[in-house]
Amino acid sequence: CECSYVQCYPPQVLKSKTCKCECPYVQCYPPQVLNETTCQCECPYVKCEYGQVLNPKTCKCECPYDLQCEYGQVLNPKTCKCECPYVQCYPPQVLNETTC
Repeated sequence: CECSYVQCYPPQVLKSKTCKCECPYVQCYPPQVLNETTCQCECPYVKCEYGQVLNPKTCKCECPYDLQCEYGQVLNPKTCKCECPYVQCYPPQVLNETTC
């Protein structure tokens, strides 16, 4: 018995038992899932905010690695912005956001 009139497009291959186009065996590890069209392990849909980018290995949103803060500032991982650590200024003084 043969499968007739079925044409698969790479990377999918024809499974002779089912006469369907399927991905060759691919093992995806959580949190990644198999994309049935590309036969690649990918992150499920994740929307990153505040300038964060998706880490394709962990499927988590992170700040870009090349982000550098000025001396005295620290990176806020939730907003991906450089901020001054908590500093209490007393009037008439005000916090200089550039130098902290």
